Amino acid sequence: MEAVGFITGYSNGGLSRRGGSRGGICFARRLDELEAGDLLVGEVKQSGGARSAWVDCGVVRKGKGGSEVPVNGRLRARNGKEPEAIGEKVVVYVKRVKPGNGRFEVVLSSQVKTRTQTQRRLEDLKVGDALSGEIVHLFSSGALVSVPVDRLGKNGKRKPVLALLRRSEFLSEWASDTDYVLKEGQKVLKVGDSLDLYVAEVFPTSAHLRLCAEKKTEEQISQQRIQRKKDLRARKARRAAASPVIGSERDGIVTKHLKFGVLVDIGWKKRALLHWKRMGEDLKYEWRDQLPRGTKVKVKVESVRDNDDVEISLS
Repeated sequence: MEAVGFITGYSNGGLSRRGGSRGGICFARRLDELEAGDLLVGEVKQSGGARSAWVDCGVVRKGKGGSEVPVNGRLRARNGKEPEAIGEKVVVYVKRVKPGNGRFEVVLSSQVKTRTQTQRRLEDLKVGDALSGEIVHLFSSGALVSVPVDRLGKNGKRKPVLALLRRSEFLSEWASDTDYVLKEGQKVLKVGDSLDLYVAEVFPTSAHLRLCAEKKTEEQISQQRIQRKKDLRARKARRAAASPVIGSERDGIVTKHLKFGVLVDIGWKKRALLHWKRMGEDLKYEWRDQLPRGTKVKVKVESVRDNDDVEISLS
């Protein structure tokens, strides 16, 4: 396997070390040089709270007096599973970097596979190009997919790219492993699954890549972008409504999908939660398709909490 991240090679049955080591892991990456999507190899050093583990990926930050201080990446447990075992070697992608706080987060790559596809450059991709990839992380609004695409990093080296597959771009027969409610006959996507996808949007400057399950033209993508902007302007133009009262009915607009329901803009300072259990039997399994973002709904206020959170039901 090609060495990635901080690994420089193999020596005497272990990893070669450069600039000091700890447990065989070399410090060759600085925290302020990490970028989202970087691929690293590390060892689980600690199992922490909040169902997390801490992975030694050979990353350091600048400490007091100019000294280098080791930084372990936070690896959150997936889908309610137990954190990875201490001492286990893992391959991870950088998810988020916080240089100001001296922290970074990683997501687990389910298994290491040698790429059989030709590596492609991000700047050469076009809308509609076909790509095959592997799901490395699932969340309520979509998935992160590892694809055979790289980009030019700040240091002039080519770096791997993680692509975003929005939930709205799933095929109708797909469901996510993070869903609470599953419709019979749906294919449940899990981490490690391979998918054949298409390029939806490419942003070489910001190193972002968005995918879709069905091939679309540039005109279709442009129309979607225009519609999203129109929906946003319409929500901002709405007048602020009075404080919600339990039992009252409101007009609302669906603004976001969660794994257990949707958030609805009812003109209040906080969006209201419409849980799938309050949608009725007709929408219990179909709400993702029947209530896309921008849908206008008539709702009833069920509860108002002290922190101004509002729960609603369909009226």
